[in-house]
Amino acid sequence: MLQTEIDQGLRRNIYLGAAVSTSLLALTGLATQHYGSAIIAFVFSAFVTVFICFQNNPAYAKYLSVCSLLLIVFLAIVTLFSPFVAGGLAEHWSYIFPVIVFFILPAKSALITVTAYTIALTFLTATYYSGPSKPQLLINYFFCLLLSCAFVYLREEREKQLKPLRKTNNLTLASVREHLAADLAREIQRSEREGSGLSVLALAIDHSTITLREDMDIAHLLRLVGRILHENLRLFDTYYRYRGEQFLIVLPHTNTPDAIKKAESLRLKCKKKLNPDRENITVSIGVAGLNVGDDSKSMQTRALRALKQAQSKGTNRTQSYLNARTIEAPLAEDQAQIP
Repeated sequence: MLQTEIDQGLRRNIYLGAAVSTSLLALTGLATQHYGSAIIAFVFSAFVTVFICFQNNPAYAKYLSVCSLLLIVFLAIVTLFSPFVAGGLAEHWSYIFPVIVFFILPAKSALITVTAYTIALTFLTATYYSGPSKPQLLINYFFCLLLSCAFVYLREEREKQLKPLRKTNNLTLASVREHLAADLAREIQRSEREGSGLSVLALAIDHSTITLREDMDIAHLLRLVGRILHENLRLFDTYYRYRGEQFLIVLPHTNTPDAIKKAESLRLKCKKKLNPDRENITVSIGVAGLNVGDDSKSMQTRALRALKQAQSKGTNRTQSYLNARTIEAPLAEDQAQIP
């Protein structure tokens, strides 16, 4: 299973567990006639159910972001309003607020949000809460807040420590750019020593085909491209996340004509798998073969220039740097060639 699938599966399981738990809380609230708590639990469960149903659909990415913010606002309102209600209403939900915020928002935004929320909750509870367990509520909240901050701190420290050692990009499974120059230099040396071919492909999603879609999830497209490359390259081929929507692919034992054929195959597969709903998202590819005197930098530069030339002439193209020959297959031919 791919790492991205593991991450998505884990997130889905977390959402599913939250939905089941809050549904049970809602039923318990109804059974014990605590209708206010039951309504809050039901609304929370409804939000989480929406996340479960649409988290992997790029068409709903924009709306899921709005739902995430609405969930944070909803929890903030009901918990901050609780001190004004006799006997409290949803003060215990404040315990999970920091965890949810850190789970949904980036670290810096979450820290600002949680800090402002903590100040407001402390002031309102100390001033207006009339329940007998006021000190206990604040102690429990700060204990949960401390655990949340400790978890986030450990997570960020782990990311910092692993980043220099990480060889693959979690989103696309592509190797990271920092390893490209050294890996390509070794492949050039091996190719020159063995007298075999070597080619580099520069692949990018055609930006003009996605700029008109405000709700398009670029991360989802990059994940799909990474999957396509993972499934259609040989074991000894390597591909790298270069920048933005660009990938560089190193093809050992491959001369330029064969590299062009491979690039065409990848272009056609991307055209099919990136457009399940008859959209028009395409990729263009630049091809550069190894020449005498080439080094890692020169091969990357020529592949990227070929890509730039292909995109400057339109979209959905493959172009070799050597002969500046551009290939563009019509839609019917595209579909006929895809296995």
